[in-house]
Amino acid sequence: MVLLLADDEYHVRARLSTKVDWQALGIDTVLMCDDGDTALEKIYEQPVDILLTDLKMPRMSGITLAQSALIHNPDIKVIFMSAYDDKNFLKQAIGLHVVGYLEKPFSLEEVTETVSEAVQSIEDRKKHTVAKELRGQLRCAQAATMLCRYATHQDEIAEKLNGCEEFMKHSAYVTMLAVFEEEGEEEKNIFSERDAFSFHYPELYQILSDLKLCGIIALTKEQYIIFHLCLDAPDPAQRQDAAVKLYKELQEHYAMFRLHLSAGSVVTSYLTLHRSYQEAVIGSKRHFFSNEPILLSSCNEETIYTFQEKAFEDFQQALTVRDKKACYEYMESLYRGLLANTGTLVRDVKNHYFRLLLLIISEIPSFKALLDHTEHSLWEILSPITSLDKLNNYTIELLDTFFAPLAAENPRTEQINHTLTYIHKNLSDPGLSLGDISKANYMSVPYLCMYFKEQTGTTIRAYIIDARMKTAKRLLLESSSKIAEIAEQCGFSDQNYFTKCFSKYYGISPSKFRETGRRSENSEEV
Repeated sequence: MVLLLADDEYHVRARLSTKVDWQALGIDTVLMCDDGDTALEKIYEQPVDILLTDLKMPRMSGITLAQSALIHNPDIKVIFMSAYDDKNFLKQAIGLHVVGYLEKPFSLEEVTETVSEAVQSIEDRKKHTVAKELRGQLRCAQAATMLCRYATHQDEIAEKLNGCEEFMKHSAYVTMLAVFEEEGEEEKNIFSERDAFSFHYPELYQILSDLKLCGIIALTKEQYIIFHLCLDAPDPAQRQDAAVKLYKELQEHYAMFRLHLSAGSVVTSYLTLHRSYQEAVIGSKRHFFSNEPILLSSCNEETIYTFQEKAFEDFQQALTVRDKKACYEYMESLYRGLLANTGTLVRDVKNHYFRLLLLIISEIPSFKALLDHTEHSLWEILSPITSLDKLNNYTIELLDTFFAPLAAENPRTEQINHTLTYIHKNLSDPGLSLGDISKANYMSVPYLCMYFKEQTGTTIRAYIIDARMKTAKRLLLESSSKIAEIAEQCGFSDQNYFTKCFSKYYGISPSKFRETGRRSENSEEV
């Protein structure tokens, strides 16, 4: 809280500023002025909660100061100080509804008691205001939930939206769902506890206010938030702009969670928001297939993937005969097929991967004994998985576990040779990544990194850097190409970055190396 002390007597200001424990009273900031005019300027410049002022001061009296301060901020609490027993002043003070009057000389205990009463009054008012706002927000939350349903009586909604006239008068609306995913096993559902509702509603409405968005909000125990937002016009561009702003703000505010946002289409009445809500729900299901953080509803019809039983049987046969290539090709085909058919039910996708995992487990000798007890625990692992990427990677890693002992029993040098050949063939590609190399070798990225390190004694990234630097060294000595061209041939799209890497690796710049190397060669020829 901020207290403004206005008194033309220096010793009064000095005594009060140094002798009173303002922090203990809940006062964070104490401002001081020696006349009414200056005090009023400070009140206009920044919020002041309590005005402690002398009645008689030069240029402007305490009464005039209090009158002007109350016009500017009706919630300000005024405490008068005076050495004069003036009944007229006291009558005017009573008319201003002041909270205290200190007759000089006064004790520090009197000041502490009077200011403490003012602080308590402010805190009581704030609590009352917050409670009133929260009741309104919870009432709006009930309306927001009702607007998600098709058959809802208009008079019920109007009753719940009492006090939300700003929301009701717009000509365009859209529903957005913010879906939260827990980052770790220890994270708990922040929206499932009763107290969490009263904690998050004020924060969420403050976020909308900061973004200059109008709307009503409903929290759900399913770990997502419903936003019914108002737009100025049924314009898709406005919907996209609002979605981007809301996503960024929520992502920053709830950084401990992964966040997806889906939005339905724009409707022209809040009474038809159930349509936008249904589209937003459907859109939220697409997050399982897509890594896009924001998904907006579209008119494109989503197709459904057909799971071929024959392909599943072929995968089973490939496992039995240890045909690694065929197994990984099937997994790649399945993954790509599902990405292209996002209308597929997530339940069906998980059921299919569940069957694949059981097949793989049944072929791993150390897992066979546990097979009878695996199905339930395996489904418990799959159920909370929220994306196709995670589901596919989990299956690939188990497939890696299956094939790893086979590779150890029969080290296949052709496999590492294939990997090295691929790297050197694509060395000039600045975008050469572990993902590209793993796909070319039918391995998951974690298994590829482990296998490469075992076979070569170094990491893939270190090997690529070494190969690029050696290639650059050779080209600098043997070719007349410009340094920018050599950088490009070695997989660097930025010449400055190439120079920095080369200098760090060899301790000398490419141009200096070329000059020194050629001079050395000429000396040897002579």
